[in-house]
Amino acid sequence: MKNRHEHVTAFYMETILLILCFVAVILVLTNVFGLGRLETAKAGELTDAVRLAESAAECFAAAEGPAELADLLGGEPLVTLASASSQHPVPKRDCLPAMIFACYDEDLSPVPEEGSCYRVSISWEPESRTGSGGSVLASSVISVYRTGKTEGDPIYQLETKVYIGEEGQ
Repeated sequence: MKNRHEHVTAFYMETILLILCFVAVILVLTNVFGLGRLETAKAGELTDAVRLAESAAECFAAAEGPAELADLLGGEPLVTLASASSQHPVPKRDCLPAMIFACYDEDLSPVPEEGSCYRVSISWEPESRTGSGGSVLASSVISVYRTGKTEGDPIYQLETKVYIGEEGQ
């Protein structure tokens, strides 16, 4: 009788250990899939940010000045244009530094800031190249932020330059 009791106890112990192993495997797999879902969400956000920055860079390359860039990005009231010289409106072909801000929803469509998911900031910094016949380049840093997180590191940042003409034009 004692021998049979030991077999039953051993069976229960093996069953409990097997169940504990299954629970451990299930917990590990749940954690792996949960982290995979989080990484997928981050990758989707990064993909959206890259698309927005590329689109803004294309608009930057096509624009002759910050005002035209703001129009290409969606214009008023969807885009905010801030000039370094706040006393004067920003002319179409401006050689003064400026900042342009645009907001987009989850579908990457331009929207007012209160309904936005992403905020794109684009700097317009003219650079004079005296050694190259007085040509003027405009450089830009395009940063994409999650709305509400404009401080700190952007999701994606892109630097670009474009030729805007000769000095004195």
